Parts: sequence; C-alpha cells; structure tokens
Amino acid sequence: MIGIEMVITIISACIAGANGVGLLILYRRYIDLASASVVFASEVVGHLVAVDEEGAVEDPMGLIASSLDHLSRLSAMTGRV
Repeated sequence: MIGIEMVITIISACIAGANGVGLLILYRRYIDLASASVVFASEVVGHLVAVDEEGAVEDPMGLIASSLDHLSRLSAMTGRV
C-alpha cells in the first residue's frame, strides 16, 4: 500500500511540473510581446525621424497605418487566453 505521504508527494510533484510548464508558456508569450513592441517602437521612431524640411512627418498616413496595424497585433497578443 502506498502511504498518504507518497500520494501527497506525487500530487505535489505533478503540480510543480504543471507550474513549470505554465512558467515556460508565460515566458514565451512575454518574449513574443516584447519583440512585437520593439518592432512597433522602431517603426514609429523611423517615421518620426523621416521629416521634411518644415519638420512635418513625410508619410503621416504610413505612420497611422503601421501604428494601427501594430496596435491590433499587440492587442490580439495580449487578449488571447
């Protein structure tokens, strides 16, 4: 017969394993989100640096379009379960 201590040990080990898997999944989602955020920031900075001689952004529609595209991607990444 298996003692109660052994049952508790097995259950605790299974819970610890599940926590480890959850940690890896969470870490991978964080890396994906951080990578997408860096790409978004670099594109925004690239558009803002590209100004004409009057100081206006050369391609404001491109800035708006790429910002909306990246924001929709970021919101989809953070909204999934």
